[in-house]
Amino acid sequence: MTGALLAAQWLKIASGVAQLAFALWLGARGRRSAALLAFAISFGANGIAYALFNTSPPGQRTSESLAVQGRAVFNWIAVVAMILFVIAWLKNARRGGGPALVGTAVALATVTGTVIAAQAHRLGLLEFGGIAIYPATALALGVLPVLFRAGPPIPRAELAFVAAALAINSVDHLGAELVRPGPNPEAAVTLQLCAMAVVLALWLRNALGADPVDRRRALMVVACLVAPFVAAILVRVAAGSYAGVQRSGLIGVGRLAATGVLAYGMATRRAFSPAVVA
Repeated sequence: MTGALLAAQWLKIASGVAQLAFALWLGARGRRSAALLAFAISFGANGIAYALFNTSPPGQRTSESLAVQGRAVFNWIAVVAMILFVIAWLKNARRGGGPALVGTAVALATVTGTVIAAQAHRLGLLEFGGIAIYPATALALGVLPVLFRAGPPIPRAELAFVAAALAINSVDHLGAELVRPGPNPEAAVTLQLCAMAVVLALWLRNALGADPVDRRRALMVVACLVAPFVAAILVRVAAGSYAGVQRSGLIGVGRLAATGVLAYGMATRRAFSPAVVA
């Protein structure tokens, strides 16, 4: 492995560790709501999964390896925690079935695409956990902009920063897959692209609101949906293959950026105050 490839591999491992570090920081700061604890567990477990996955370089992973099985196990934990996170916020919001319906629609499109991809790669139930985090994240991404528009009792700062971080971790791989040929069938990519387009449209609608603070928060999420997606397309074209994107460390950079967005929100006290959500 060349020096550049080795550096990219260590960068990806470091980005997973950074996710775990933020999750521990979030969980340790005073009394936490059930929703934020669930998010911390999901974000941290996903970070462990990504770090473990990259202990083996692309092309050298086997289905029995710690890289693959560890990724699957910890991402299943992340999936369950993400769903609990969404349920907790829906329960606290008390806004009827609108947010849940939108989130479910976005998640169904993504899970259908994910199942198509899993069938193409002949993944078993355990291995499916490695990619099941994408529809679970899509569920959250569909719910959050609707809750943001509805307003209190869910603080909008938390909604925006969480949505921004989840957006980065969702669209960078999608942008890379958009350029063909790619690792997944076109139908899978198209369904996931449609789901993210719905999320983008919802945040653009939120950005049209009258309150300037909320407008800036919504535009932050829009930027986190668009910029990583475009960057991934450019890197995919330059690299010449999807494997080249994986080797470049771009996804690791995206995860560091997602963690940075969350850390900024907490460090500046714009989000994640103790016990903000019951």
